[in-house]
Amino acid sequence: MSNRKTGRVHSVPMDDYWREQMKDAAFKREYDALESEFSIRQQLIDVRLKRGLSQA
Repeated sequence: MSNRKTGRVHSVPMDDYWREQMKDAAFKREYDALESEFSIRQQLIDVRLKRGLSQA
C-alpha cells in the first residue's frame, strides 16, 4: 500500500495480513479447498531439499 503524497510504501507484517484474510469466510473457504494441493507441493519441496535437488 503506498501513500500518494509521499510515494512511500507501507508494509504490513505477513502474519497480520494472513490473520486478517483468514477472518473472511470466502477467503478461508477457497484456501481450505486448496489445502491438499498446497500439502502435495510442500511435500515435494521438502523431499527435494532433503536430497539436495534443485530445478537446475
